[in-house]
This record gives sequence, structure tokens and C-alpha cells, in this order.
Amino acid sequence: MLTMNINSWADFKTLVNVKTLLMQYSEDEACFNIYAPEDHTFLWTISLLKGSDDGDDFEDNFKADANKPLEIKAGVGRTERICVSPQPNNTVEHWNGYEISCGDSDSSASIDISFGTKIYLRGGEIKSKDVVNGDKFKAEIQMQIDGNWTTIMTPMEDVYLLPSMRETVRGDDCMEFPTTYRLKITFTPVSTGTAKKIYIVLDYYA
Repeated sequence: MLTMNINSWADFKTLVNVKTLLMQYSEDEACFNIYAPEDHTFLWTISLLKGSDDGDDFEDNFKADANKPLEIKAGVGRTERICVSPQPNNTVEHWNGYEISCGDSDSSASIDISFGTKIYLRGGEIKSKDVVNGDKFKAEIQMQIDGNWTTIMTPMEDVYLLPSMRETVRGDDCMEFPTTYRLKITFTPVSTGTAKKIYIVLDYYA
């Protein structure tokens, strides 16, 4: 995280307001040391002398609301998301498992995953003890267009698998996934002759 010092209290307040950041602070006998983290990238900071006009403004108008939790995710009893989080408001995190079976004479095998209600897809994991070097998978996002499933995005292509190693894909944010979308995952072994299975766990919010 890169520390960015701001010299003006007015500029600091404007930055926090525009970016919707949460103030944090520490204090000693002489100063309020004020911070505003931004997306694990920047740490905006300023020091204000106690007893100064700016220090009094912070103490009177901002201190009581500072040092709140940086992130409150949704869930049972927690309906508010204070800052950037992959989990949308009023959702619960889910994990769902799937299996792709590839016969010994199959050059590839795929699975089509759709959802009955809108979800927010964060990512997932794929693992198999059957795969060998060169086996790979790809993931396509398809949409119903004129009644036909059409690929509109291929976020993962030619991802190679290692035996018994977990391949994990998770984003810092999630993707809204309406019922008109489906996820098509295709497993392609490097050669035929051996039946194989891969196991998938999707991570999503609904």
C-alpha cells in the first residue's frame, strides 16, 4: 500500500468525501494522525495538531465516526456493505459442486451451468487427481440470444491443470450473472485413452 501525505485538511476532507472513504485515526499528546485507506492501494494520511482549528474540526465533527470497521459484508443480520467488497448487499455466500466426466475415447467434455435466479459469480476452484500435464480447461460465459446460447466472453482459456493441484480463480469483485447467462466449462485432455473426471466448486452470492 502506497502512503500518500495530504498537506491540507480541507483537501483531505474533500478526497474522503469524493472517494467515499472511511477515516481511521490514532492520536498522541500533540496530534491526531488521520488515515483513509483506499482499496488496498493507497493510504491517504494527514496529521493535525490538537488545539488547532483543523484539529478541533476533526475532534468535533469527525472523530466520533472514525475508526469504524473498514468492511461489513452482507449476511444474516448484516445488510450493509460499508466499502468495496466482492459481496453485494443482502446476499449470502454459496459454494456449489459439479463434476465433468471425460470418457477414454472423448476428445473433450463440458458442463453447462445456469442458475434459476440472478446470482453474483466470484470465481471457483477446479481439481482432479486424474489429469496429466497438458490437460486443460476453459470457461465461457454464454447468453441466450434469439433462443440460442452464444458465447459472449471467454474469461479463462487454455488453463492447464496439474495432478491433485487445485486451480483457484477468484476476483476482487463479483460479476452479476442473470438467468439469461450460463457458464460453460470445457475440459480437454492432452490425449485420449484414459477416462478422467474433474471437480468444480463455484463461489457465488445470492
